[in-house]
Amino acid sequence: MRVMKTPKSVDLAITNRCNLRCTYCSHFTSASDVSHDLPTDEWIQFIEELGDCAVLSVTISGGEAFVHQDLPEIIDAVVANRMRFNILSNGTLITDDMAAYLASTGRCDGVQVSIDGSEPVFHDSCRGGSGNFDKAVEGIRTAGAPHLRTGAGDPAPPQCP
Repeated sequence: MRVMKTPKSVDLAITNRCNLRCTYCSHFTSASDVSHDLPTDEWIQFIEELGDCAVLSVTISGGEAFVHQDLPEIIDAVVANRMRFNILSNGTLITDDMAAYLASTGRCDGVQVSIDGSEPVFHDSCRGGSGNFDKAVEGIRTAGAPHLRTGAGDPAPPQCP
């Protein structure tokens, strides 16, 4: 029997920070309970080590991954190390520029946006504020615009370069 020596996929929670305060979230007990992020150069070094271990894909999350100011640098390291990636998000911070960047890497398998039910009132009550449902839906549309997978009738994932 052959034993796998390293995992083929790894989840990376790159930040504890988030722009929302969901009622059920385990990241916060109060608004001030957010620790500092690992420095970006240390994330890049770790991603290089994952590449050396033949990890094939990573899932990037947080808190909220799109809060991290150096997210593109972290993704560049993932791509440079021949890995594919997914992003888990609340969807409220996905911009056209970021969605286009994600698609341009050729390595993004999808953006998963969390939605709490089909009713805006319920979602907003869970996610700590009015309008968060609409922002999340807009994030799904924005991420899907440059042909990324978002989970709702999407095109096939891009092929590995």
